[in-house]
Amino acid sequence: MKDGSEAGRIRDDAALWIARLHADDCTDDDRARFLHWLHADAAHAQMFECLTDLWDMGAGVSLPVPPAVAARRLAMPALSRRQAMAVAVCGVAGLVVPLAPAANARRILRTQVGETRGFAIDGGAVCRLDTDSRVTLIPARRLGLLDGGQVFVDWRAAYPFAFRAGPLVLRFFSRAEADVREDAVSAGVTAVSGRVMVQAPQTGRATWLGQGERLRVFAGGRVEHDRPDLDELLAWRRGNLVFRNGRLADIVAEVNRYTTRKIVLSTPRLAGMRLSGIYNFGKEQDFLEILSRLLPLGVVADPSCYRLVPV
Repeated sequence: MKDGSEAGRIRDDAALWIARLHADDCTDDDRARFLHWLHADAAHAQMFECLTDLWDMGAGVSLPVPPAVAARRLAMPALSRRQAMAVAVCGVAGLVVPLAPAANARRILRTQVGETRGFAIDGGAVCRLDTDSRVTLIPARRLGLLDGGQVFVDWRAAYPFAFRAGPLVLRFFSRAEADVREDAVSAGVTAVSGRVMVQAPQTGRATWLGQGERLRVFAGGRVEHDRPDLDELLAWRRGNLVFRNGRLADIVAEVNRYTTRKIVLSTPRLAGMRLSGIYNFGKEQDFLEILSRLLPLGVVADPSCYRLVPV
């Protein structure tokens, strides 16, 4: 355990790094030195995550800088009053501060069922929303909130950005791409390129994801860290879904995300059937025909849905 003086030094350094990363003149060299500091000690990442949450809470607020903290420079250029706002947060951790009006400005990105769409974000970043998805952007807080669905984030801006999906918090510090999804079963983040930091309350610490790594938290609290098939995971960006020996229940649930007229299993014993193939958005009739040819089942068209029945 760190003693009081050591913990205080780490807190001050973390606060200065937050301020530096949010500065308009933050350089690639600054970000490289930050990553070196972050990986040097597990306590660094833990303190940085704690103070970053406070930064999110205090965005847009002008606060005085504690002299003892402001005196530390970490061999960086001097910070302006605006850039040093995060440093002040660690001195008012117990204070509830009202947000400035600009901090509450929101931009809503949304897609309908069966629609995928790309959106440009300030700084050259881009995000693409999957079917029936919604993202709330709060530019002043450099924060995005996934309110259900799936989004591919191509982060190109020079400043840090946080993205929340369910209990997960994803943070970009340099150029990276990530696929983020939240549904009734789980919330997950996959690093597609670059490196991203993810924190889940269940782990109690920040986790760095490299290219191809995924972290998911399931409804019951289980945490899974794996490497999914990226071609299958990202097929939705090309307008199709790829299934490799998938369970029929899971495949139907995924296809139903893209259709208004749902597919229903008439009996639970169909759920475990296995299927491989490609489904193209908007072609559910072709998908149903493939099902009836490859599996021992039939399709009954009811007014409100398609029922799969055993034959």
